[in-house]
Amino acid sequence: MDTFEYARQGDVKIDRVDRLPPGLSLKPREAGVCVLAHGEVTGHRHYVKEEHVQLYANDDALFMVIRGRPATLYHEEHDPITFAPGIYEIRHQREWTDDEEPVRVCD
Repeated sequence: MDTFEYARQGDVKIDRVDRLPPGLSLKPREAGVCVLAHGEVTGHRHYVKEEHVQLYANDDALFMVIRGRPATLYHEEHDPITFAPGIYEIRHQREWTDDEEPVRVCD
């Protein structure tokens, strides 16, 4: 099985980083899974099922920690992506509007 250290799944970009920044809190699971993003248009989720994965967040950032063995990111409209153990920063694609402020792209 191939594993990745960075990838994009729809409007979500995942990059491996060296460490977690300070000031993060553990993000609770939703219905037993770690949800990286909700699709505002379709209602689909980008999520990881494995119990050895945790999400940490603050007002500005989201990070995924995979411990010990690979974990797979799922979404109903995209192929699954399996990531190696490590720490990953999660970013959501943004686009510029006429209001000169970036807005999050809706999946």
